[in-house]
Amino acid sequence: MATAKTVPGRCEHCGAMFEVPAETIGLETQCPHCRRQTEVLLAVGVVDGAASRKAMIWAVVGVLVLAALLAAGFFALHMARRLKEKRSMPRQGVELRWIRSQG
Repeated sequence: MATAKTVPGRCEHCGAMFEVPAETIGLETQCPHCRRQTEVLLAVGVVDGAASRKAMIWAVVGVLVLAALLAAGFFALHMARRLKEKRSMPRQGVELRWIRSQG
């Protein structure tokens, strides 16, 4: 015997969540919480509290890792520019010795 698939439903009056057979979405039934006649609405975005908290923690960790990588990239770019500038600057001591030896 096949069992009907159940989905989370929501009462349009009290907002209570309850499991309903999938084929009853959109039909009228009595709410088990407020006992009023209600159209069974599909509860969209129902997420377990622990699961959403875990997802939020991982999202924050991801953002922090990306921020750290971005900061490291900017630091590396800054150091590369400094090194390039240092290499492109003429060495004053060497030039002075060359000038003195010529004169």
